[in-house]
This record gives sequence, C-alpha cells and structure tokens, in this order.
Amino acid sequence: MSRNLIDADQTGGPHASKFVYLGWFLLFMPLICLAGFTLASLLFVITFTTIECGKPIWRNILLGCGTVVTLIALSYALNTEYPSGLVADLLPLPWWLR
Repeated sequence: MSRNLIDADQTGGPHASKFVYLGWFLLFMPLICLAGFTLASLLFVITFTTIECGKPIWRNILLGCGTVVTLIALSYALNTEYPSGLVADLLPLPWWLR
C-alpha cells in the first residue's frame, strides 16, 4: 500500500472532533457574506484542503478551481443565482462571480 494513502484510521492517529468541522462551516458563512458564494467557495476549498489534507498546494488550488467551475456550470444550467457578497457590491464583477 502506498504511504500516500495511509490515513488516521489506518495509523490509529487522533480523530478530529465534530465541532472542528462545524467550526469550518460556521466560518464559511461570514466568508459568503463578504466575498459571495462563488469566491467564498474557492477560498474555502483551498484553505480547508490545505489545512486538513496538507500539501501539495497545487492540488488544493486545482480542487478549488474545479469546485468553482462546477458551481458556475450548475448555476448556468439551472438558471440559479448564488448569494453575492460585499465584494460584488463594491466592485463590478462578471456574472459568474456575482
């Protein structure tokens, strides 16, 4: 088995509390209010995967960008508008970032 695939369950390492992940979710809410849902999702996924999963950073950025592309495609296909934040009110952003 590859060393990259070994996780805390297999090594008997410490497990994170449910409250840690609740804290992540609660931090995501004000980020949505500030940056808007699309930008907040990008920042959240990159930050979460970097802190919880570690490096390489290029993988985390790729996951964040993939999340944003998926959100944009869903918003276009389903004709949905995500919540905009203070950044969208202050700066003229393209429709897919509002």
